[in-house]
Amino acid sequence: VTCGGKIWVSTDSQKAKSKYGSKNLEKYYRSRCPGKKILRIDAETVANPEHPAYQPSEKINELAALYDIVICSPSLATGVSVNLRGHFTAVFGIYQGAISDNEVRQSLARVREPVPRFVWCRQIAVGKVGNGESNYKAVANSKERDCRYNLQLLKDFDFDLDKAYNPVVLKYWAKYAARINSSIWDFRETVREGLVAEGHVLTDCGDDDRDTSGELKALRILSQVEEAVAVAVAIDIDREEFEKLEQQRSKTDTERHQEEKFRLREIYKVEVTPELRQLHQDKWHGKIHLEYLLTHNPDFVWMRDRKSIDSQIKSGDGQLCLQDVRQTTGKATIHKLLNTLQFTDPTDPTKEWSNKSPEVLEFAGKALKLAADIKILTGITVTQEKVAKNPIGVVGSFLGQLGFKFAGSQRRVGEERVRFYKADGAASANVFDRAGNKVKEPEGLRSQIFEAWQKRDELALFEFQQQGVTAVEADVTLDLKTPASKVRVKKDLYFGSVTASSIDIENIPSVT
Repeated sequence: VTCGGKIWVSTDSQKAKSKYGSKNLEKYYRSRCPGKKILRIDAETVANPEHPAYQPSEKINELAALYDIVICSPSLATGVSVNLRGHFTAVFGIYQGAISDNEVRQSLARVREPVPRFVWCRQIAVGKVGNGESNYKAVANSKERDCRYNLQLLKDFDFDLDKAYNPVVLKYWAKYAARINSSIWDFRETVREGLVAEGHVLTDCGDDDRDTSGELKALRILSQVEEAVAVAVAIDIDREEFEKLEQQRSKTDTERHQEEKFRLREIYKVEVTPELRQLHQDKWHGKIHLEYLLTHNPDFVWMRDRKSIDSQIKSGDGQLCLQDVRQTTGKATIHKLLNTLQFTDPTDPTKEWSNKSPEVLEFAGKALKLAADIKILTGITVTQEKVAKNPIGVVGSFLGQLGFKFAGSQRRVGEERVRFYKADGAASANVFDRAGNKVKEPEGLRSQIFEAWQKRDELALFEFQQQGVTAVEADVTLDLKTPASKVRVKKDLYFGSVTASSIDIENIPSVT
């Protein structure tokens, strides 16, 4: 570019927190190539009437001809071709695996002129579909069992799942998911094989001596903080204004920030700060919401899942699309059975654990016996090898789902050095202050949010129960597999007071 070349850069991400996202690449090129005209085409710019990339599909050739560097995310519709001749001197592709290998090849072919393509792909892709299996039968079976498990826990829920979904639809979704999953584990090689199959001649490039990783990381942090501040300082809007914005297909940056701020305020019920916005971008909501459901009225999770499934059945005219069902009951039940919360109290500085602690060994042993169901309901893989080599790591996997972590230290015990772990409170997330320094989750923020959520849910539960829908006392027997893995829960109200002692662990058949 500095020698006069013009390039098309294709990437599979856009967010500010992505090192190779379109936003950060734009900042990088502006700092490295001052004076060059740069166009960013992504989900935000194509919908922003104030941006040059607004609705580019019909005018892509005329638009691209005006710029030295065009950075494009997958937001540009499939089938859009750049037919310029003699303009672009090269196409660059940077792919983390957020899109499939087919989409990678399509994006590389966007510029039709046969100019050189320079491609970098991550070795292992970042995403998976379903349970991550590459066997479609395993994907479909896992999703069906997940739904059955959660519906069984809604004991007052009279619903015949076998008659309520189309197995053909599930089968073809599972086949698509399995194909994507199979490419994840060696994403780079899958893309390479696809390009060779299309007739391209590939040459392996050596590593560039210039290390841009640090510069890109700094730009990522800067973009992340700038965007978080912009959302936090946006003018507050009311619900009517929000709903109007939500219906708009075209939005300016100001309108987009206002809409996001309102949505965050509705989700968390607290003041929106730059830290809160960054936490949300780091998938914080799902983690603290799970802790909230484990520590508050168990009817809250029952109500949440019951409302969700009722809504899906209603919108589907009595049918369910299993791949769209998202229930929390089963996941919360697993954490209650294992008593994950016993490791989350940072108020006792003397409490610590090692790989030989009885609580840790008991936890890991129970997790191993329920490994197949844990994989389906939580996505956590528990193996004999993990339990034998690092049982504290098994505990850490479950703590991570609640947004907590261990702090480790070593000291000598007798003739050996032993690593001990203490509860370290909330896990450090990818959250930074305006100076770019990493900061921890603000102290007391969770309790403030939980208090607001409790008030909201108590009112919602009262209104829901007024409709004649209540949790029932029943013997809950979960037969998740045939014939293995039965979890027997004593007669109780929902799973509210289920503890590890309530589970007939010894009589659970071994997991195969």
